[in-house]
Amino acid sequence: MIASSITRTGQEYALTAQLIDPRSGETVRSYTERGVLVPDELTIRIFQHSVARLVALKQFDPACDTLALDGIPRNVNQAQNLNGALDVARIIYLVSSDERVMIDRMKRRAEVEGRKDDADDKVIRRRLEVYRQETKPVLDFYPRELIAQIDALGTPDEVTAAIKKELARS
Repeated sequence: MIASSITRTGQEYALTAQLIDPRSGETVRSYTERGVLVPDELTIRIFQHSVARLVALKQFDPACDTLALDGIPRNVNQAQNLNGALDVARIIYLVSSDERVMIDRMKRRAEVEGRKDDADDKVIRRRLEVYRQETKPVLDFYPRELIAQIDALGTPDEVTAAIKKELARS
């Protein structure tokens, strides 16, 4: 998922695969199934297209609405390329002290959602390693005061509540 939700006057709009051109979706899947990140150029293009579509549909107004991003920017190159386009108010950094729990969650998600990319331990471990290598430097790109660390081992409702609490501080 490129971005998780857009909040507009109390409503949430999903920015998910339904907004992604099917050809791009297939290309994305070809990367994720191998446990590697989608190339920056494609990620940014999909993100920009999705936001532009929401603006055109009048579901998002950048002048007054807040966009909550999940997975972008994923590395410093993306952060630099989006620097002028985004006004970052808060960064939520989800951490887990127990990698095995995260792997088990991803495997359950694979069963429920039919996601081949989350069904294999080797692919999952590769994705987690790529994540650590590529995304941690993003935290150094932004001012420390924007970053909030949240434990991802809670239930989905607990993690969501913690995220909302941090976003309310923005």
